[in-house]
Amino acid sequence: MKRRAVAALALGLAFLAAGCPAARRLSPAPAHLLGVVFENGRGDIFDDSFPHLRRRFDRIDLVFPFWYSLEVDGSLVKERRRDEVIDFVQERRIDLLPLVNNLRRPGVEAGRVLRDAKARARAIRELLGLVGRHPYGGLLLDFVGLEERDRDPLTMLVDELGPALRSRGLRLGVAVYPRGNAYDYRELARQADFLLLMAVDNHWPGTPPGPIAPLLWVRQTAETLARAGVPRDRILLVVGAYGYDWPLENGEARVDFLPARELRAIARAHRVPVRWDEASQQPYFRYTNEGTEHEVWYQNAHSIRQRAALARELRLGGVVLWRLGFEEPETWPFLSEALRRD
Repeated sequence: MKRRAVAALALGLAFLAAGCPAARRLSPAPAHLLGVVFENGRGDIFDDSFPHLRRRFDRIDLVFPFWYSLEVDGSLVKERRRDEVIDFVQERRIDLLPLVNNLRRPGVEAGRVLRDAKARARAIRELLGLVGRHPYGGLLLDFVGLEERDRDPLTMLVDELGPALRSRGLRLGVAVYPRGNAYDYRELARQADFLLLMAVDNHWPGTPPGPIAPLLWVRQTAETLARAGVPRDRILLVVGAYGYDWPLENGEARVDFLPARELRAIARAHRVPVRWDEASQQPYFRYTNEGTEHEVWYQNAHSIRQRAALARELRLGGVVLWRLGFEEPETWPFLSEALRRD
């Protein structure tokens, strides 16, 4: 299985040859890589992904662990590295690219670390030092909450960091969100080896209840990147194995973010049917708890299979499961079927 993954890496995205025009002109068939976002485990919601990685490793090509954040001055903080995870994936020849996000603080603009030239330069130095100290396959940048004015500074960071990583035989991925105008998709793809398309949260805690990733909307976001000039085989489609639980009668109540497997358990505990919305091709249900009615939308194994099949139909580079361990158990054979990996 892992030999197949290595072949897929070599043929599909040609990441290591990203600077070679001849390699890009080959336009090989999509590799249909399968990546996972890895969680160390914290609180009641975020279980440790490691037990799930141990069970599913033979189906996984790329692991993106939530291990690092950048402070507003460009310094690297909140290191959550786990050596046993590094050793495990190295032994099995799985690529490990830690996720680096922008540390969010109240009253601090999300893109400040990008717009400040000194902070941006420090971030690049710290990230290159990080990959020099540890046997990573590269890095994944996931900067959230960006505005249109952060568009060029983000591109400048990627323009410097991408070639520097590639000269070390490493890769750079960038997560992009299909809202606003904070990303220059074409320019990012020139120096990043792949873009993670975050086609999730079409509805979220800041909106009324609704589908989090309608199938037509996911298709449209992927086509938007392709029309912008991003090679299809360098787009990795993110599918979220989670959902939101909206209380309907109390506008002040918190909307809960929960893994798909827990949401299905809630439906069973309250003995309510999980229904299928034909328009969005997603499951939902309603239940009542302590007198308050709730509406839940999420991604189950079937809807994840559909979106993985869509990635194959559109000849994208692959799929990334957000996050490992959130999914229903039957998601795995469905993913293999959709990506035709068996």
